[in-house]
Amino acid sequence: MSNMKILVKIIAGAFVSICLITNVFAQALSNGTFAALATKQLQRLNQAETTTPFENYLQVSQQKNSRYHTPKKGSTERKGIMNAARIPMSREIGQKVIFVVSIVRSDGQWAYLQAVPHQPNGSKLDWMQTPFARDWAGDMMSDIVMVLLQKSSGGWQAVDYVIGPTDVHWYSWLDQYGLPEALFSEQ
Repeated sequence: MSNMKILVKIIAGAFVSICLITNVFAQALSNGTFAALATKQLQRLNQAETTTPFENYLQVSQQKNSRYHTPKKGSTERKGIMNAARIPMSREIGQKVIFVVSIVRSDGQWAYLQAVPHQPNGSKLDWMQTPFARDWAGDMMSDIVMVLLQKSSGGWQAVDYVIGPTDVHWYSWLDQYGLPEALFSEQ
């Protein structure tokens, strides 16, 4: 491999890594996730040797703009996603919840929700009154939930989820479910 190709890969990897960690940079540095993300991104770049970073950027941008969207508040799609996500979250947390949404993205078949659960009256959840009290007291979790959903003939279903992640947990779902990053981030 030429030095120029290596340099282009390094620059592309740095660009993509910066985009990926923008929202979780502080957490990533504190728990070692940055190194894992960087390694994963370099592996992805090594697999795509035949395209330039600019071509990859254009492909991702076109894909994001044409396929993935944020369902509008009050829409049937968004209500279906929220209701389906509430089922495992309420069960695991031990009480009914509503979501203060950070990210909700969909392509009509897959959806991703990143949110902070609240009590139905809108007040903050008291994590000390949940099965997660010990982790919360030990500062070993965040107040975020991430839910991956898939639409079937019966409507939206939660396929996977995490409560209180301290890293970019959805990144493992890329390979596990064969999904693109565009589903998880607008960047």
